[in-house]
Amino acid sequence: MTENILRITIWDYEAERIAALERLVCQCAKELGLKVAVNSVSEPPALARERLMGRVPALEIGGQFWSLKTGAMPGAQELTALLRRFLPPGGATGI
Repeated sequence: MTENILRITIWDYEAERIAALERLVCQCAKELGLKVAVNSVSEPPALARERLMGRVPALEIGGQFWSLKTGAMPGAQELTALLRRFLPPGGATGI
């Protein structure tokens, strides 16, 4: 049986915000029953290449970039609403 794992990349240059956002992503995913693998990209050249310098923090999910609150942490409700879009048909993957 193959597990569905949602891969999420946090794009930001502030280490403290990356760490806080990773905790929040994991918390919201757990509440939804989603399995996630979270990593981060913080190198300015990579952020510039993806044209994200003025839009961080941003999340990359399924090849798409999501910027919920430029320059600030998104709230748990906003993040949960975003992650809910990625629930598989029929509900969560389970934990």
